[in-house]
Amino acid sequence: MNESFLSQATLLYVEDDETTRNYMRQRLEKKVKKLFLAIDGEDGIAQFQTHQPDMILTDVVMPKLNGIDMARKIKQINPKIPIVITSAHGDTSFLLDAIDLGIDGYLLKPLDKTKLFASLEDNIRRRFLEQKLLQQKDDLILHQSKLASVGEMVGYIAHQWKQPLNILFMNIQMIELENKEGVVDKTYFKKFITDSKTVVNFMSDTMDDFLGFFKTDKDKKFSVLKSIEKPMKMLKPLFEKHGIKLSLSGDDFSINGCESEFQQVL
Repeated sequence: MNESFLSQATLLYVEDDETTRNYMRQRLEKKVKKLFLAIDGEDGIAQFQTHQPDMILTDVVMPKLNGIDMARKIKQINPKIPIVITSAHGDTSFLLDAIDLGIDGYLLKPLDKTKLFASLEDNIRRRFLEQKLLQQKDDLILHQSKLASVGEMVGYIAHQWKQPLNILFMNIQMIELENKEGVVDKTYFKKFITDSKTVVNFMSDTMDDFLGFFKTDKDKKFSVLKSIEKPMKMLKPLFEKHGIKLSLSGDDFSINGCESEFQQVL
């Protein structure tokens, strides 16, 4: 039997009988990544809240709080956690309660080792695969969100580039016209070069801001006001189009964090 999933799992074993608990501990801890032990139902809830195991194996008849009532409280906290119950007798009331609770396995003592590990493996495999599917779904939603954000940012860049491109084009047309008329001198040409470089540098800075906007950097100290200036500069033309003025004031300060993610939130 392939126990690769079980070997990656953390397991909480709840058993009030010390002899049985020690016997099972020696066998279970060889099969799982980490084994946690509890001596009764109340201790089982405390151990569950402390360690958050991947699954639970528990006896039914225990002092203070039996396995069914413990499982009921744990399922209220985490309905997805697999719980396998063991019982030394065939009391149908426990079995019916277990079915009503959605218990993932019910085994009679003395435990058959093959059936026990098969039940644990099957339940943890199902749980891990469900988690993997949910993670893939979350990753897909995040990827789609990023694509949508990229589309919006491309729109901002196009809006910001439109005006400087028009200025650059008009400057070129103007110098062509005035060159034909013979009014272009060294001073005029130098001004044309300076103005054109200013426009090109602005466009280059806009693209650099865009490329850095989605870069995943490590946590580091950054200036808050300076970091706010970049998304403000990118959004400013869009806001001005709707008659909205943006201003930034206040004392600057630094914090530790991911600057690009902070800017994406803004």
